[in-house]
This record gives sequence, structure tokens and C-alpha cells, in this order.
Amino acid sequence: MNITHGLRRALQVNPRGIGVLEGERRLSWAEVGERISRLAGALRQRGVAKGDRVAVLMLNSGRYLELYLAMGWAGAVIVPLNIRWSVAENRDVLQDCGAGMLIVDNAFMEAGRALAATIPALTLVHADEGEPPADVAGYESLLAAANPVSDAMAGRDDLAGIFYTGGTTGRSKGVMLSHGNLMADALQFLAEGSIPPNAIYLHAAPMFHLANGAGMYCMLLTASTNGAVSTAQSSR
Repeated sequence: MNITHGLRRALQVNPRGIGVLEGERRLSWAEVGERISRLAGALRQRGVAKGDRVAVLMLNSGRYLELYLAMGWAGAVIVPLNIRWSVAENRDVLQDCGAGMLIVDNAFMEAGRALAATIPALTLVHADEGEPPADVAGYESLLAAANPVSDAMAGRDDLAGIFYTGGTTGRSKGVMLSHGNLMADALQFLAEGSIPPNAIYLHAAPMFHLANGAGMYCMLLTASTNGAVSTAQSSR
């Protein structure tokens, strides 16, 4: 199994069901699937190949969920950056993992620019409401212009993501988790009966953190509904 297994299942058994619930925005699983295949195509058009690292510095959102799935669909590796870290700390992470692309929202556009200015090979992408800056590629524009691609069908031992530790005993260390690692954790969670039928999971914990991932990957396996809430809102 890999992290796109649940999406493929959702497209078979619940295509009209609500996959993403975000304010007034509703996306069926069929619509989510279409966006994922196009987003994976956009990543490939921008030069992202199998195994390439793509970093994300964003608040919780439906687009963040799409990025987790699209990375797996494209065969790439997601690197979620800690929104509480300084630019210098996240620069260390980007240089350590060798990310070639950084995807940011409005809240972190300034930080993204600072990071891109010191890492010349880093491509910046804006993923939020509103028009992106003139010199930055826009998530929705890339998605709309791309052709859908087939799932890369990553193997269970293929790298899915690099999740950096808090670094309490030194510099943060990247934990490399495979598709099999993440699916094993999700299956354990499901075996406990923690997800009822037709569940709606509120993404209140930060989506860069595996504390949220424990629930998120389960929802992706059960074709249930993902309710997105920004980290800023959840802290109020």
C-alpha cells in the first residue's frame, strides 16, 4: 500500500462524497482526484522527478491536504516545514534535505522570499487565495494549465516524506518515512475502531506535524471527509 491507495479507493466507492470541507468550499472525492492528478502533472512539468524533495510552509488548508496526496501521486517526497521555526531554522532544513521547490501561502510569503533569496536553486510557489506576486508561480494557475497524470504507484519502501524533529538535543533531524511506514500507522489506528463510518475529521493540529498525520492518513484510507481549519484559527 501507498499513501494514494485511499484516494484511488475513494474514487471507486465514494466519488460523490465530500472529500474536503473548508468554510463554504466543498470538494467531492471526484473533484479532489481530478485536482490531485493535475497537480502531480504540474509538479512534473516544473521538473519534479521521482524522489525529489518538495517543501511546504503553510497553515492548514485543503491545498495542504492536496499536496500530501499529489506528492505521492507524482512519486515525489513531501517535506513539511515547521511554521513556528525561524527562517534560519527552516533554511537548515531545506539545505539538509535538498528541496528544489518551496510552496507557501500568504502567511509565509515573506519567509518564502527570504529563503529563496539565500538558496538560488529553490523555486517558490504561492498556494493561497488571491493573485500570487508577479514573480512567483501560482498554485491554481499551474494546476489549471497542467494535464492530469497517472499515479506513480509508489512502492511501500519508497520514501514518502521527511519530517523534522524538534531538535531539542541539537539541530533538527529529518526522519525519513516510507509509504509503508505511514500506512502501517494508519492501519493500526483504524484497527482500534477510532474512525466511525462517514466520519468528518477536523484538521485542528498543525498539518506539518505527524500528530495530525495520524488522523489524516486514516481519513485518506476510509474515503471520509476532511474538514480544514487554519492553524491560526485553531489557536484562538
